[in-house]
Amino acid sequence: MNDEIARLIEPLELVQETDDAGRVVLRLGLLVTWYFHHGYTLEKRRAVADCYDEFQASFGERLRWRVVEGGRFSGAKRKRNLAAYLLAPGFAAAKSDKNWAFIYHGGERQEDASDLRIEGLGSSRMECEMNPDNLSHLTIALPLGFLTERPADFPELVLRWSQRLQPFHGYGGIGILTMHNDARAQMHEKEVFGIAQRFPGLEVDYPTDHSIWTERGVKGGNWITVLSDHWVKKLGGVEKTRQALGTELFRVNEYPGGVLILAGSIPETGDRNREIDVPNYRKLAHVLKPLRTIHHPGVHNTPGAFRWHEFEAWLARFDD
Repeated sequence: MNDEIARLIEPLELVQETDDAGRVVLRLGLLVTWYFHHGYTLEKRRAVADCYDEFQASFGERLRWRVVEGGRFSGAKRKRNLAAYLLAPGFAAAKSDKNWAFIYHGGERQEDASDLRIEGLGSSRMECEMNPDNLSHLTIALPLGFLTERPADFPELVLRWSQRLQPFHGYGGIGILTMHNDARAQMHEKEVFGIAQRFPGLEVDYPTDHSIWTERGVKGGNWITVLSDHWVKKLGGVEKTRQALGTELFRVNEYPGGVLILAGSIPETGDRNREIDVPNYRKLAHVLKPLRTIHHPGVHNTPGAFRWHEFEAWLARFDD
């Protein structure tokens, strides 16, 4: 399988854009995003802190930049004790409007699109009490080479963290990673759009935007799809979901609180230029269609990129 993975990722590792100053404005990497309720609670904050500690233990020496609760990036080596921040009691205090937020990444420059990062945003107690459907999120990215070096570890990590986070839903696969500067990233939205149109299996991910529009419907599926029991019940249960997928290429791994669906032994990216399809993702999209959110505004502002109609069309790209 390693040879098959190598053939998949070798051309993808060349997909990288830099600006005139040499900043990496976009690249590809392994990507996972989980969405969960009640981000302000101690239980969820502890789960996120435990995920971060595991990430730090495995990749911490390669993390260069950090920003916590807004502000500017600083060196990640200075302070590593994110748990002390996340477990502070103020987030759960009565009438608290305090969010938690952080980004750690391994880019050479603080604004670079990095294929090694962990970031999250947790809703305040006030937000969650005003809107019980409110979603927080946690996202990680890993280099594509991680699949070659440790092919079984990525799905196992996602399953382990799903058990820990108890997400409402989530997804993972190969995705487009953009730079940590919104104004400069906006200048390259057309490039993101073009890459996503060529490779339909790539994930286009803007979790802060998606969290609002996936409170009552999932964004969709990818190589890895995480569904809580709430969604599995809507599909008729685990066995009916397995039957609907209907092929040994899919694995449905149960855990207390939900399932993780693996669509094939390796990710699919497709390539419209070479007429390479994504049959597993199309099958998965057919099964998940009753759950999928239909309405979602654009994630870009640039004409010719993912504005409203273009992004809704992208969400439906695997529909027959």
